[in-house]
Amino acid sequence: MRSRCSANADTPAQAKPTTAKLTNGSTSQTVKMTSGTSDCTLTADQAGDGNYNAAATFVRTVSAQKANQVITFTQPTTPQSFNATFTIQPTADSGLDVSVVPTGGCTWNDNSTTAKTTNGTTSQTVKITSATVACVLTASQAGDATYSAATDVARTVATQKLTQTITFTQPTTPQTLNATFTIQPTSDSGLDEIGRAHV
Repeated sequence: MRSRCSANADTPAQAKPTTAKLTNGSTSQTVKMTSGTSDCTLTADQAGDGNYNAAATFVRTVSAQKANQVITFTQPTTPQSFNATFTIQPTADSGLDVSVVPTGGCTWNDNSTTAKTTNGTTSQTVKITSATVACVLTASQAGDATYSAATDVARTVATQKLTQTITFTQPTTPQTLNATFTIQPTSDSGLDEIGRAHV
């Protein structure tokens, strides 16, 4: 007995049968589904020999359905400080690219917020842009002809303020009555300093 499997197409002329393989009472064959949308048609025939006429052909159709896929997205370290950067690399077990969108207190390292893709070899760098608003990263995979859309996976990264340090050079001391001198304290945050004099 020979059987052939082909993916159903719009017209018979577009069908692409594979090579026929033999089966009998002790030999079976394994069929692999290669599409999530095109059905598989199995055609069995036997041409006969000197003692047997050809057998009637049997056709069996196996319906196709899309496979499920799952996104794996490791939770980034949280919290992250303002202006910090970190990398993410969500993947789908289908091998398809994962689309990621940053919202809230973060952007991509290039300051954009449009979707970017990750996969097993491609990561993306996130930048924290707020010390008070959490960063939310949402990963999705829309599916294709073989795989259904994956369930979105969101990761939230808390944010926190940076520590800043003031540098203030000691003025010359003592100073005499009515003397003047300049001071210039600075902060490593780049924020303006407020100088106060106490008598």
